[in-house]
Amino acid sequence: MNIVYTINCDFFSQLCVSILSVLKHTSQKLNFFVISSDIQQQQFSYLKEIVRKAAYDRDISVKLFSPLIAVKSELKADRGDISQYYRLFLVDIFKNNGVDVNKLQRVVFLDADTLIVGDHFEDLSKINLNNNVIGACLDPWSKLYRPVFNLDRKVYMINSGVLVIDLNKWLENRISERINSIIMNRKGFFPQGDQGILDEAFKGKFEILPLSYNLNSLSVEFSYHDLCIYRKPQSYYSKLSYDQAKMYPTIVHFTSSFLCDRPWIYDITSDYGQIWRQSKEKLQLPKTNYKNKSVIVFLYKTFKPIKALNFLGIVQAYVRPLMWLIQRRRILR
Repeated sequence: MNIVYTINCDFFSQLCVSILSVLKHTSQKLNFFVISSDIQQQQFSYLKEIVRKAAYDRDISVKLFSPLIAVKSELKADRGDISQYYRLFLVDIFKNNGVDVNKLQRVVFLDADTLIVGDHFEDLSKINLNNNVIGACLDPWSKLYRPVFNLDRKVYMINSGVLVIDLNKWLENRISERINSIIMNRKGFFPQGDQGILDEAFKGKFEILPLSYNLNSLSVEFSYHDLCIYRKPQSYYSKLSYDQAKMYPTIVHFTSSFLCDRPWIYDITSDYGQIWRQSKEKLQLPKTNYKNKSVIVFLYKTFKPIKALNFLGIVQAYVRPLMWLIQRRRILR
């Protein structure tokens, strides 16, 4: 099983916790590929020691690759760090580091802020992509986001935090060339960062993975009813699939939102946050001074005012994409 992470050094603790959770939930041979421009050799040596202790004599390798030759200088970070874009250039990065992509065949990409918490993680390595280049879970965007990424109004949209990538089909379908063309034509306009580029490159043609493989913080916090009010999703999972994923997740993805259940920032009490923090403490990583959640979040979680959720939903589902669409048309005209 080939697993790829792309990070900057600020997410080193998250990387260690995520890799440890992988080791706990699979007995397969594992090849970890960490792509980073600024992880120090001392950090990487510490990571390899973590893997060695947790491997229990299993055949596991950990390799650190530099992305610098492959990544386009035109890219700008819309959110987070420029390292988010490294996943778009995996084929070139592997080639530049002497990896035979044809032999590698398939990789599972994981964001460093993921935590494996349940069964069936190993199934990702052999899941049927039905002749698609990638498999991904869906992101619950409203219909107005589609034209921002040059998409038809009803196509599915990607959450790029967990990806299954067929590298041979990536080459056959000339995806790198497609991505490079999108980057050059964007003129510095990169809403949703790497994820927006992937959406525009694949235009809804990807294998839809069960939501249990990428249950983000918003889905952990929100019922299906509340999610629909807030995000007004177009072309998304059914309520049954959503509820099943919440009950039996395989991978939890600590994404940011106004409720922001990210355990390395806030002093949270959720079960998954506690698992993350306990794992970090076992690894003896640097201690964190956790923040308390804001009064707004406390009031929302206590009273769940439907009017506030409706207002936030208007901003999220209508105002934000319209502003992006205006910006796109101004820049790309």
